[in-house]
Amino acid sequence: IRRLVDSALEVECAAAALVRATAGGGGSDELFVECAKAVAAKAAELAAELDDVISHEKNPLRRAELERRGAEVRTLVRQLIGDAKHARQQQPSAPDAARTVAASQRKLVEALHALLGASQAPPSSDDDLMTAWRQQLGDDINKARAATTRVVASAAGGGGQQLIVDATALAAAAKQLAGDVEQLLETAADAARRAQLEAIAAAGRPRATAVIASAKAVAGNLANARRQPP
Repeated sequence: IRRLVDSALEVECAAAALVRATAGGGGSDELFVECAKAVAAKAAELAAELDDVISHEKNPLRRAELERRGAEVRTLVRQLIGDAKHARQQQPSAPDAARTVAASQRKLVEALHALLGASQAPPSSDDDLMTAWRQQLGDDINKARAATTRVVASAAGGGGQQLIVDATALAAAAKQLAGDVEQLLETAADAARRAQLEAIAAAGRPRATAVIASAKAVAGNLANARRQPP
């Protein structure tokens, strides 16, 4: 967490330097390019530190929150660099471009602070873990069921490109469910209430297996259909 905080502060400082290099068109082109590169490099370091924090987070809901916050920061970094390049190409006296860059920097800083806030939540209790995993597996199962329904409807409607799209979504939902079941088992190995967590995983594993089998069957049928003459 300490390294993540340091990386976030470095991104914030690099972003401020980029804004200064952009404002009014001042500074050399070389300085501007170096500042833009520094923002991108510091953001990459932040992403690496965040991945490490996420890998140690056992609560799936918190992990999803960190992933969402990280994606938001990456998007805003790209937006800031793009806005700065656009402003750099404008006349130094163009106030709108400068305001856009400043606004992008403020959004990035707010996103960085939100990310740090999410990363510094206290450790989850066993009860919190069980509640989170029940919700996560429930969401996975509901998504897989909805994807299965769409595949069936697409097949009944004659198939085509929509069936391929829906079957791909079903396979992704099945993979997510299976991955979360295995992640839960890894979490259970570190939890005091291992028996209860393993029971949750055991209930979800047959459903994951069944959904994966359905996805494979659909994929096989699609492959056979493609091999048939028109």
